[in-house]
Amino acid sequence: MKYKLIQKLLGAAFIIAGIGKFFKFIENPYQVLTIDHAANIDSFLEPYSAWIISNGNFIIVLVGITMLTTGLIQFFNYKAVTAASIIQILMLSGFMLYLHRAIPAIFLIDGVFITGIVFVLRQKLALKKELRI
Repeated sequence: MKYKLIQKLLGAAFIIAGIGKFFKFIENPYQVLTIDHAANIDSFLEPYSAWIISNGNFIIVLVGITMLTTGLIQFFNYKAVTAASIIQILMLSGFMLYLHRAIPAIFLIDGVFITGIVFVLRQKLALKKELRI
């Protein structure tokens, strides 16, 4: 049952990251969006980057609330853990696609989180299958 510890740690990390989106002294998401937009100029991501930077407040609030909500679901082990995990994987994959030019280390950082989420999902699904048999 060590996956439960990993699940709680992932949940706590997403809760902290979600809250951090709303406080500049923890993370400055506007600065990150600006840097990413500059890095995505002359790439296939430029039109998407322009839309994201022009709707920065909406994107930051959406990401912050999504991270906070899915983190709470992971941390408190609600029934929607599978759905929350899938949302987290999709969100982190999107971050990797969008941020890779400005922050190449994003593959390592978010890759570790995705690996942890997949591990927790596999353990939960194996446990469900075991309980059905």
